[in-house]
Amino acid sequence: MLWIPTVSRSVMRAAVVIALAFVALAFVAGCAVQGDAEEVRIEHPAHQFLIAEHQAQQHCSEHGKHARLLQTSPVQGSNVLFLKSRVSVFACEAP
Repeated sequence: MLWIPTVSRSVMRAAVVIALAFVALAFVAGCAVQGDAEEVRIEHPAHQFLIAEHQAQQHCSEHGKHARLLQTSPVQGSNVLFLKSRVSVFACEAP
């Protein structure tokens, strides 16, 4: 008879939580922010525009301004889903 090891629910749940934490970290850590009080450029995962928008709003709010999208580049990178990226450019404008 074939022996199949059993895993408790708590161990399985912990493994899932750890895996999801790594995926979330990969998305957040994948952003590169460069800018000043007038403009901010953000390289972000290709299908995670909301992360870029949040980072832009956070950057511009440090200067008392709001972010407005100017342009987003075409998808860049390899065919691997997590390695595709875009660069979004935002203007920091007075409210």
